[in-house]
Amino acid sequence: MSKLASPIERYRQASENTWSSFINTRFESSHLKSTSLDPRDIADAELEAMQKHLAVARQKRNEVFGACKLMPELLSDIFRSVQDRWKPERLRPREVEASDNPRYSLGWMSLTHVCHKWRQVAVKDPLLWTTIECLDVHPLAIYTIVSRTQTRPLRLRFDVHYFSNTLDDYTIQAFKAWLSRPVCPRVQTLSIFADSASFENSSLVDLLPPTLPNADELCILFGQNDVVTFREEFVPKLKTLRLDGCHLESWDCSIFMASLTRLTWAVDDRDTTSTYLPISELSILLSRLPKLSWLSLDNVLHALPNDPIIPACSLPVSLGVLRLYSSEEGAIATLFNTLAIPASITIVIRFREWDRPDAIRQISAAMFQGAYEDEREVRELGLGTRYIYMRPWQTETGLLKQGMETDYNVFDRTGPRLRCLCLYDPEGDELDDEDYAGDASLCIPYIPLSSVEALTLGEVIPFITSADDWITNFSAAQDVRYVYMPFGDHVVLEFFDLKFGSPEGGQGTEINGFKDENKASVSAIMALMSILEKRRDAGSPIRELRVTEWEQSKWPGDAWSALSELVQLSFFDE
Repeated sequence: MSKLASPIERYRQASENTWSSFINTRFESSHLKSTSLDPRDIADAELEAMQKHLAVARQKRNEVFGACKLMPELLSDIFRSVQDRWKPERLRPREVEASDNPRYSLGWMSLTHVCHKWRQVAVKDPLLWTTIECLDVHPLAIYTIVSRTQTRPLRLRFDVHYFSNTLDDYTIQAFKAWLSRPVCPRVQTLSIFADSASFENSSLVDLLPPTLPNADELCILFGQNDVVTFREEFVPKLKTLRLDGCHLESWDCSIFMASLTRLTWAVDDRDTTSTYLPISELSILLSRLPKLSWLSLDNVLHALPNDPIIPACSLPVSLGVLRLYSSEEGAIATLFNTLAIPASITIVIRFREWDRPDAIRQISAAMFQGAYEDEREVRELGLGTRYIYMRPWQTETGLLKQGMETDYNVFDRTGPRLRCLCLYDPEGDELDDEDYAGDASLCIPYIPLSSVEALTLGEVIPFITSADDWITNFSAAQDVRYVYMPFGDHVVLEFFDLKFGSPEGGQGTEINGFKDENKASVSAIMALMSILEKRRDAGSPIRELRVTEWEQSKWPGDAWSALSELVQLSFFDE
């Protein structure tokens, strides 16, 4: 070997020489003939031993690397985090005929083939295998997966994508295998999602077993409202029920059982064939659900033409969250006039295509007046283009950014003792300026402004464009101590009612040393500095300013240095 060879090359050559000598020794004729055994049998035995220990050598080699030296508990945590991002998948493009054999990708299960230690950790951790995407693994894999779960409860999910007008054999086979008699007692959660708009999803319900004796969660989401009939005692221990796109023959069915603690029920408001829950019968449903803690009704409540007078209705003592999505604000207003609302309950209501301001006022009065018993509590008022909410103030720095809402996500919030009213469906049709007649300002007279100590503002508040608007709407809010808002140029200027003109008479301030793209940010900084100075000079200074790190990165450091001389300035990670 050349004297210029690297150390690893010299080591590699020495290793090859050692193993070559050892193998030659094991296969020398003198060794093969040293016993009465057939030399060919001895040679085969030597080769088998070498192949076995070659696998051991690979394991030993893998143990040298850091990823294979991690503790089993840490590896399990890593595998669990990978599961959500790298799921098994049934590979079959839509143009393939339903009769063609599907192909499957192992997803995160491929980790079991990386090395011996990884495989042992994954196989011996039953919690890694209990959540199963049943249609994305081969039906024959059921035996291996179920054995690895040991005796743990199973969470089964069927994500059905139709490629024709009939269910393919593989889907039917998977339903029958995963919901077979030996497996059913192990099922804790069953979820079925079907996206067909042309196929009768009710045939999927026909594939369900007679009973899931220990299941406590059932979720069925269909792409259209199909007739669904549930057998008696199908899920006798049910606690969580979610139905979406299911046409029930009657709301008075066995699936709404006394053991329910969470009920989410949604129907398509464009489908006139669906069975709805009459407003007058809501109290009957609630009386059957004494343990209910969460109730979400999406287009379910309707007023019938001959609906009788709605009786007084009390919400279950256990109920903590009530969410309603409806296009019948008149019916909801009538309901709230007779509804006894505990102060502790969270209520979120979203309306679409509403046109009755009187109904919105009635609902606002019922939701916000008398909603909070503890007068010592710091309360937050949130305002946006099409929403208004009130809740206990989230004082932790890490929660500040979470308090900023948009029209697109405010309906999904269900924090403790939140009261929120959204005045249109943000996922619906686009709205123009004329649709703002009677926006969130309708609710202001019914807000207990005297108890508001925190104010959170959205990007645009159409009914507030000047200082006079603030005074008109919020003169009763004398105790506001915290304000949270987007640090955009127009938001800051409008909130503080300040104007800064450039030499050309346009918006933005011309300051030497700043590029054109910084003009808007300079206006915001200047506006903020101005209000800080005015408050200080008036004897009512702002003591603290918190800014997100993302906002900090957008503007020059000199601007923040100037602000820090006027106020206690800090930055937080959103």
